Amino acid sequence: MGLLDTITAVTNTLGKERGANQDLLNGVLGLFKGNGLKDLLDAFSRNGLEDVVRSWIATGANREISVGDVERALGPEKLAQMAQQAGVPVDNVSSLISKMLPDIVDKVTPKGTLDQD
Repeated sequence: MGLLDTITAVTNTLGKERGANQDLLNGVLGLFKGNGLKDLLDAFSRNGLEDVVRSWIATGANREISVGDVERALGPEKLAQMAQQAGVPVDNVSSLISKMLPDIVDKVTPKGTLDQD
């Protein structure tokens, strides 16, 4: 199973647990396209959240991320696009990402490292 397959499985499981609709889950999965995970984590690191990102990758406890931090890292355009595609308010997108992203990253980095592939 490749990384994107793992991310898809984890995202779908977490999304269903948190009551997210499939269009919104597809938007979250879209964040991982291209260089996906690395680019996404770099965006958070560039916005002063490097320690938070490291906690998700490491084997210890995951630090939480606020909705405001998600909004700063991803930008209003990306979030608005995801919200429009899912037919939900932007706040719902930011909130879901803030709740799911630490768990997604944690589950796809079980050894405490971010594999380059």
